[in-house]
Amino acid sequence: MIKRVGLLLLVAFASTASDIQTTREVPQGIDTLSQATQWGLTESDWARYQALLQSPQGFGMSMSNPLVVLGRFARNDEERHRYAEQLMRFEQSRTEGLLAFNRAYQAAWKKSNPNLTPIGHTRPGRIALFVRRDCAACDQAFTHWRSQGVGVDVFMTDSLGNDLALKQWASEVGVRKREVSQKEVTLNHDTQGLAFTLARGTPLPVAATRRGGQWSVIESP
Repeated sequence: MIKRVGLLLLVAFASTASDIQTTREVPQGIDTLSQATQWGLTESDWARYQALLQSPQGFGMSMSNPLVVLGRFARNDEERHRYAEQLMRFEQSRTEGLLAFNRAYQAAWKKSNPNLTPIGHTRPGRIALFVRRDCAACDQAFTHWRSQGVGVDVFMTDSLGNDLALKQWASEVGVRKREVSQKEVTLNHDTQGLAFTLARGTPLPVAATRRGGQWSVIESP
């Protein structure tokens, strides 16, 4: 009987004061511009983001995506759409990279260990994911499951049968037409309120699988 073997991949990055070759100070404005550019933002966008974090509105959001923070407190529709489009491009790029890396890892594992099964291989092949709009945790859960190569049947709880709202959410989280056409992702309305039954008072997102006609809730990332 072949034992299952797990592979632990640990990548660590460290820097110490001894590694620094110069003590010349970098002007704060340059650092701010660099951080803003990484997120596709302007310096004024970044300044507003920092101000929001210091305000009562932004309390507890210091670890949130800057685009999510700015989008949530957008001052008009133009700003909201701009941040949503930038977030969509960011998440799409990130998801594509994660999926590509996961495929490369699986291929490398099979090549090196053709007779072994990596730990974690028993993850579900497909899940139902219950989400709502304006829910950063829901967006992150979808991105996580797709990065693991898991098929996702999305059920939106607050779309009220509005296909446009469902499609807009899909665009914002980076769902691609190919994923939908190949049924890797399906977009649905939770018209029966199944999420309420499965959640049992816990906040969304809720991930579940169905076997033998029975639903089983599984832990979301």
